[in-house]
Amino acid sequence: LIVAFWPRHILIMLAHHRGFPVCVPVSRHRDGEYVAQVMDQFGLVSVRGSTTRGGLEVIRGPIPWMRKGWSPAYTPDGPRGPKFSVQPGVAMLARRSQTPVCPIGMAVSSAWVLSSWDEFVVPKPMATIGMAFGPLLYPEDYDSVPAFCDALRDGLFAATGTARRAIDHD
Repeated sequence: LIVAFWPRHILIMLAHHRGFPVCVPVSRHRDGEYVAQVMDQFGLVSVRGSTTRGGLEVIRGPIPWMRKGWSPAYTPDGPRGPKFSVQPGVAMLARRSQTPVCPIGMAVSSAWVLSSWDEFVVPKPMATIGMAFGPLLYPEDYDSVPAFCDALRDGLFAATGTARRAIDHD
């Protein structure tokens, strides 16, 4: 299973998936090294690459891990956005590996939101966090990569809405 979520929720996903067999593409930049070290502390594996340099590694790199039962986790709008867009990498990996993608949406009742391009979310102490898993998207159900990307974007927004309603309902 490939999981996809918006990058603003990386911190929540790190905490939730601690110790799970998850591999994550991480930038080759210097800041990516910090991310890789944090992921290592959480028991996650980083697959180094980027959309601008080593882009194929981001698609090919997870496949050996997938064969061992690990799930790749992607932020589909890439390292620089634009925010809430879906780049083709996830769809290409899904097609190449014939693996479904699960869109995951999250919402937080109280958080600090950083002034970064992705509006990175840091939950405040005692915040309620909602997580919703959208329906699986099978690559063979879509006739093109752009169609799959559109479906994933819609699935992420729908799952995020479900997570938001869940915490607002409490």
